[in-house]
Amino acid sequence: MPDGMGELMSGEPHARFELLEAGIARITLNRPERLGAYTPRMCSELLDALRSVRLDDSIRVLVLTGTGRGFCSGGDVSEDAGFGDHTAHQMAVPVSCGRIRTRSSPPCTSSTSRSSAL
Repeated sequence: MPDGMGELMSGEPHARFELLEAGIARITLNRPERLGAYTPRMCSELLDALRSVRLDDSIRVLVLTGTGRGFCSGGDVSEDAGFGDHTAHQMAVPVSCGRIRTRSSPPCTSSTSRSSAL
């Protein structure tokens, strides 16, 4: 198994969705060992989480955060990231993971980072 492949195939989500309390949800980018680098799996999990928010009118606040010291370092271009054999080409072509339509009063969205660079 290539280095890092175990992490990709593990049961840990790359983007974890949680309902914190009434009206508040959180999405956590969960790849601290790769500084939150983006993968196709993360895209799918983010879209699932955003659909959950979109379909739940009781959610008024969405917090987007990350684990570890990096929030999202960009696309993961390693061979085991899940982009397939043509990673360089795929990363050069704009990728659209989908589009979420918002309601007339979308939830308040906040992004947090513990980075000392901010």
